[in-house]
Amino acid sequence: LLARAVRWQRGVHLIGLCFHRFGLSPLGEVGHDLSAVDEGLTWLRRAGFSFADLEDTVQGLLAGRLPERPSVVVTIDDGYADLLSAVPIFAKHACPVTVFLATDFLDRRAPLWWDQIQLLLSRADGPLELDAVAGVSWKGRWE
Repeated sequence: LLARAVRWQRGVHLIGLCFHRFGLSPLGEVGHDLSAVDEGLTWLRRAGFSFADLEDTVQGLLAGRLPERPSVVVTIDDGYADLLSAVPIFAKHACPVTVFLATDFLDRRAPLWWDQIQLLLSRADGPLELDAVAGVSWKGRWE
C-alpha cells in the first residue's frame, strides 16, 4: 500500500505518516502491525527517502526550503502505552518520531472519549439507536 501511494506521487518531497496504535489495544482495537511498520520503513529507506524530524522540517518549510531528498516525517497520536512496542523499530531505522500526547487524560483512569465510544459499541448486543447526538437518528447494527 505504501509503495503504491508513493509511486502515485511523482516528485514527492515530503510524506507525513501518522500512527495511532500498535498491536492490539486493551479495548480490542487493532493497531498497526509491527512487522508491517518495519517493512514499510525498510521500503521507504530503499526507495531513497530519508527520515526527518518534524520540527526541523517545519522550520525549513517556513524558511521556504523543501527537503533536499524525498523525506518522511512520522507522528504518533495520543501517546498510548502500546507505542513503546514500536520504539525499537523506529530506532532501528533511525527514524525520528513526534508523539502528540492527550495530556488532559494522563492523570485520569478513564479512557479517552473515543475509546469509551469504541468500548460501548464493541459491547453492543443488538441494534443501536443514536438520537441524542445532533438530533440524528440511526437504527442498525454496528459492524
